[in-house]
Amino acid sequence: MTSPVRTHDVVIVGAGPVGLALLLALLRAGVDAVALDRGAGPTTYPKARVVSTRSMELLRRWGLAEQVRAAALPGDWTERIVVGRSLAGEELFRVESARERGPSAPSPESRVLCTQDRLEAILADEAARTPGAVRWGTEALAVEDGTRWAEVDTLGPQGRERATARALRRPGGRRAGAWGRAPHCPGPAGGALSSGRSASW
Repeated sequence: MTSPVRTHDVVIVGAGPVGLALLLALLRAGVDAVALDRGAGPTTYPKARVVSTRSMELLRRWGLAEQVRAAALPGDWTERIVVGRSLAGEELFRVESARERGPSAPSPESRVLCTQDRLEAILADEAARTPGAVRWGTEALAVEDGTRWAEVDTLGPQGRERATARALRRPGGRRAGAWGRAPHCPGPAGGALSSGRSASW
């Protein structure tokens, strides 16, 4: 029996913080995008906690910066981050808060310490405003890389299905699942959108 086919402009494999952020950016640009994640929902484990200044700028643009700040540790608790070999050992480096650099700071935002479970919940709630934008409990089993389209075989609550997209993105991380090689698919504007592992959030 042929699996049902869903067609999108972009399919994102993995709905962690990077995948959800990419999804929100695409949805706001009017792109038909969907994120697939084999988990039942956003993570419930703290995991990472530093949200960079640039990420806060994006969250500000999407109207989410205040929510993230409210979910983060208080600013006066995180004026500096010190990295050392041990709790009482040699200091390797430190990162000072942007607030300490004064009014000449290049951004209206500064990094915050918000655990990944809280951050993902905020991003997922925002993505849920577009019904069906995140398909939880759906794993990407295999990818076929065509000249104009990528095809993704999935297994989810509705059984096996196939998603086709003009661009495919795998932000990385264990949540995305494991499938074959990392594809390199043509993007909507004729450019290329690769699926290599993202840098830090």
